[in-house]
Amino acid sequence: ALAAIDGPLAVILGGKDKGALWDELAAAVAARGASAVVLGETAEVLARALAGQRVEAQRAGTMDAAVAMALKALPGSGTVLLSPACASFDLFRGFEHRGECFAAAARTASAR
Repeated sequence: ALAAIDGPLAVILGGKDKGALWDELAAAVAARGASAVVLGETAEVLARALAGQRVEAQRAGTMDAAVAMALKALPGSGTVLLSPACASFDLFRGFEHRGECFAAAARTASAR
């Protein structure tokens, strides 16, 4: 997903930790030059992996906050990508609910 989008990019990552290793993902985010926002159970471990690649991740407590932070990180225009790389069951009922919350937060942000 990181490679499929042209232009400025902010990615929202995180969710329920399933014991994955994050070094390759962090390297891909860094190579893409994307801004990162992390949330959920894996926020801290993702932030550490990203820091190892010299990417400073912002930490969000909610999807609304994550979308707002991601938009603020973009220089005027760009894409906010929800590509969590984790299960959704820490903050959401499931992946569908997470997607619905992302869409609602994006609609709210674009209405401002």
